Amino acid sequence: MDPTSLPTDNLYKFLALSGIIIDVAAVHLYFKRRADVNERLDELETQAAGLRVDIEEAKLQLEAAKEEHHTTAAKFYASTQRVAEVSRSHEVQKVKLGVLKRLRRELKLLTWVVAFALTIGTVAAAAGFYLWYDRLQKYQDRTVALGRP
Repeated sequence: MDPTSLPTDNLYKFLALSGIIIDVAAVHLYFKRRADVNERLDELETQAAGLRVDIEEAKLQLEAAKEEHHTTAAKFYASTQRVAEVSRSHEVQKVKLGVLKRLRRELKLLTWVVAFALTIGTVAAAAGFYLWYDRLQKYQDRTVALGRP
């Protein structure tokens, strides 16, 4: 077998199909992961909004308890407990906001990775199809047009 006459037809087709598979996989990965991240972002943002309301409500309750001159010790203690609970919730909210920022960065990175993969896949597919046609298929088409077997 002559090494200069390797069956490049299959190589070019492999390159073209690999490029298409990379493109399809990249798009699938992007939309799947994006949906997961967006779902998690929505969940965290909803929880953060609820915590903000709880914090404001607890502050108002504490202020109201401080202003009442005849507030019982039990009521005041319950208000301070509520403020402590909300303060813990506030700390949890800070952590969740950090997670939100990380998820947003991850989504931005994913966008760049997928854009790169799409570029590589498209270039590979275009190169494969071009090489296959330019180096093989047009000569086969010419042979068929001339009536040779």
